[in-house]
Amino acid sequence: MKKIQISVVVPALNEEESIGAVISDTLDCFERLFLNGEIIVVNDGSTDRTRLITAKYSETDNRVKLINHLTPHGIGASFMEGSARAAGEYVTMLPGDHENIPEETLKLMKHMAGCDALVPYVENPEIRGVFRQFVSRLFTLVVNVTFLTRFRYTNGTNIYRADILNNLRIRSRGFFYQTEILVKLHMNGATIRQLPYRISERNAGDNKAISFKSLKAVSNDFLYLLAYKYLNNRDR
Repeated sequence: MKKIQISVVVPALNEEESIGAVISDTLDCFERLFLNGEIIVVNDGSTDRTRLITAKYSETDNRVKLINHLTPHGIGASFMEGSARAAGEYVTMLPGDHENIPEETLKLMKHMAGCDALVPYVENPEIRGVFRQFVSRLFTLVVNVTFLTRFRYTNGTNIYRADILNNLRIRSRGFFYQTEILVKLHMNGATIRQLPYRISERNAGDNKAISFKSLKAVSNDFLYLLAYKYLNNRDR
């Protein structure tokens, strides 16, 4: 059997209006870019038809796999579970809301040689609202100042070497997980490359990243990572 190059983990919570497009566009992208890939959809406790739509794809295409949660575990927990089950040499994440264009991420695979992680940064941020742009820039600034990094963006569709990713212990179960991964990789001396990519306008569903609940979780995860770096409190 030909070795799987890339595993695309798709965390999805109530994304019935977009999950089919994410799966079909990613499969088409595999063909256009001549990639041997797989898609792992993690249905994170959806109460709509997300699971049923994904199941139909998995029944007809063995490149599509489904992990089903009866209740939400969080986007970070979903991604890490999907990556642990991935067969690919590399792992990336595409959200189930179809904001990210699969080809914009997967075409970056050609730049993975010699690096442990590839971090795309958004080159068309104006497609998002002014408030979200402000929050994103402020968050990135705080991360860089606090952890002595130079990231242009941390919460995108990063591509990781699977063997390195799965050796990390990641605490965050929510939206902070990508930042935790990157900071820990940086601390471990990993080779990280940053390149631009474009995103599309969200057409369906609600954005779950900015809410009181998610901001509280991000704050708690931030304080943990702060202690991890500066108090040598390494996953105790």
